[in-house]
Amino acid sequence: MNKGNILILTYRFVCAMVFYGLSLGVSILPGSTFLNMFLSAFVEMPSYALACFLLKKVGRRWPNAGMLVACGVFCVLMGIFITNKGNNHT
Repeated sequence: MNKGNILILTYRFVCAMVFYGLSLGVSILPGSTFLNMFLSAFVEMPSYALACFLLKKVGRRWPNAGMLVACGVFCVLMGIFITNKGNNHT
C-alpha cells in the first residue's frame, strides 16, 4: 500500500467513527431522546443538499476539508459544554 491509500483509509475510518459516535451521543443530550434523534436526522437532510451543491460548484477538496475542520471544532465544543449528569466515571 502506498502513502495515499493509507491516508484515505485512515480518513474514512475516522469519519465513520465520528459519525457513529455522534449518533450514539444523541442519547446523552438533555431533553427527549426521541426528539433529539429526530432533530439529528432532520439536520442531515439539508446537509446532503448543501454537500451536493458544493461538490458541483467548488469540487471535493475544499468543502471536505472545511467540513472536517467544522466537525472537529463542534466536537470539541460539545465535549466542553455538555456534561454527563449522574455519571461519575473519570
